[in-house]
Amino acid sequence: MRRNLVLWFVLLLTGFLTGFILQYARLQRVLQELSASEIVRSTDDPVLRDLLHDILATRDPTTADLAKGDAIAVSGIQQSYPSSSRLQNID
Repeated sequence: MRRNLVLWFVLLLTGFLTGFILQYARLQRVLQELSASEIVRSTDDPVLRDLLHDILATRDPTTADLAKGDAIAVSGIQQSYPSSSRLQNID
């Protein structure tokens, strides 16, 4: 009886911690996206705003492809590289 109680307690605790960790990871991702979009909105320069918007639009699919290990991620990085290098030339 005591062994069953301990087993159920461990399973309940494991489930709680798993749910908590997943929600925490989701919250961190949402906060990161929000801060990136706030940077784009707070920029007064329209050219810089457009470049940042283009880079952020390709970020999520490229990150997902990298996580899956797809070779197509290289093309996403190559497409965003010219945009990011143009950011250095903006004064």
